[in-house]
Amino acid sequence: MANVALLASSAAIPATVEARSGTQFITGPCSSDADCASGCCGFKTGKCAGPFVALIADGGCGHGLAKPKHEIRAEQAAAA
Repeated sequence: MANVALLASSAAIPATVEARSGTQFITGPCSSDADCASGCCGFKTGKCAGPFVALIADGGCGHGLAKPKHEIRAEQAAAA
């Protein structure tokens, strides 16, 4: 169990999640991360998802953006 917690804490998931102000539930339609209670609108499908699931199965969070949020943040970090 400790290994699972360590794995989860080292993942870059929190960096892909914005403030969770939306009311749409998981699998509900969305046009941006702000629509979702999870804070993550699947990049490819436009459906609310958990950030980890979206990263693995949907290209990440950030539907409606030119690139998924994790790619944008990686580029910003590299430029800094």
